[in-house]
Amino acid sequence: MKQVEIEHSNLRDRLEGIVSGIFSVYEKEDEANCTEKEKEDEASSSDEKEKEDNNFYSLFLARVNDNNRAVEIHAKKQNQIMAQFFYWRKKSPDKFLVLAHQEAIQIFQVEDGDEETEAATDLKVSAVETIVKAFAWGQWDAIHQSLYFIHYRKPIHRVEGETQPDETQLAPTLSALQFHKDMPHETVLNIPLNLPGMEGTKNEDVCRTYENDAVPLRVHDCSLDVTVVSDSKGILCICHHYLYQPVKPATTEVMDESNTVHFAYSVTLLHHGHVIHCNIPGIPFSQASTLRPTFTMYNDQHLLVYCPDVFIHMLDIGQSHEPSCHILLGNDQLAASSELASSRLVSLLHSGGNGNKDVDEQLLLNLCSLHVVKLAVANRQLIDAYKRPDALLDNKLSILHYFLVHAAEPDVVAELVYLFFSYKEWVELIEVNDEESIGIATIRNNCWSLLPNNRWIWI
Repeated sequence: MKQVEIEHSNLRDRLEGIVSGIFSVYEKEDEANCTEKEKEDEASSSDEKEKEDNNFYSLFLARVNDNNRAVEIHAKKQNQIMAQFFYWRKKSPDKFLVLAHQEAIQIFQVEDGDEETEAATDLKVSAVETIVKAFAWGQWDAIHQSLYFIHYRKPIHRVEGETQPDETQLAPTLSALQFHKDMPHETVLNIPLNLPGMEGTKNEDVCRTYENDAVPLRVHDCSLDVTVVSDSKGILCICHHYLYQPVKPATTEVMDESNTVHFAYSVTLLHHGHVIHCNIPGIPFSQASTLRPTFTMYNDQHLLVYCPDVFIHMLDIGQSHEPSCHILLGNDQLAASSELASSRLVSLLHSGGNGNKDVDEQLLLNLCSLHVVKLAVANRQLIDAYKRPDALLDNKLSILHYFLVHAAEPDVVAELVYLFFSYKEWVELIEVNDEESIGIATIRNNCWSLLPNNRWIWI
């Protein structure tokens, strides 16, 4: 298991220094401060508009080693504001990111005082760089010190002979910045996106309902739910969750909770140049609007998509082969606790299974209770899913592939293959035999590359 080292002395120095924390405050405007005319104007608007207009974000800078007041960086704004310090191993001027939704992403620097007793009101904070002036979504990767954000830019001209894009239309683009402690930050990613609800317009009339996601730190509204999942080996997944209706009902029925919608997600695998789509139809809007799938890496080869009380999907997205052999488990095959059924879960560091080869597990944080929970898919759950009489052949082959190639469980593979000898479906037998042959060839190839001096090994 890879250990994450934290230098406590460096952390202590920061806590005892001039600057210790930056925080965003979310508040409602006090109705008692409104004039009669303002109240009349508010009464004439819809309830949703009133709720949006009375919500504000403010940004403050403070330190913990005195009782002085915090310094306000951003006054009350209706757009969401988040901030994040850069953390380097050696002492350097304190810098932090400020992400103001639909306004700008900026880098601020704090000028430290000469004395520790200097008042907080004397702190000087200045914006040293504006990364982008307007963006629709942003996410901070604390492990790799990188920033992902979606913004709109003019489409790139195509090669000669192809139809040129309309320059009046703005194309959504995903960009990524890598920050370094000794060098300027650099752009490491710039790719066009094609996500539902983002087709070519900047959408100034944005939804102003925010989730205030802190882990990972994300800035976005209710119209765009995107999560980037990556690791240090080059895997990069753009996960997008959305709801839609194939046939839109009448306007008066759109928000009716009895209507059913399609619950869908897509995973764009940049390391493969491949997109995975999943669509679950017929979910009541009242239930679908509260569902938040969790996307997290699992045992270095799989992306786990978990929706409490609905499903768990193990997507085989590793770099050893093309993305395929995805395992789908339904709600009746999960042993989730009642706490997970009504919670919002976000991914923490991978635990590595604690040495138990039969159970790999992932640590998740419940944002509702702030409890750390373990999410694991045991071998027995996969075997039971394989034995189900209504199990699809593709799912059986995916489970067989998992035990043969990734888990290296020959006894389990023998048990699963033996079950097919009682079947009369010869087509399934042929496909199982093909999967077994491919898996054995993959294992032989991997073992050959690991042997010293390329010695022969027989399997």
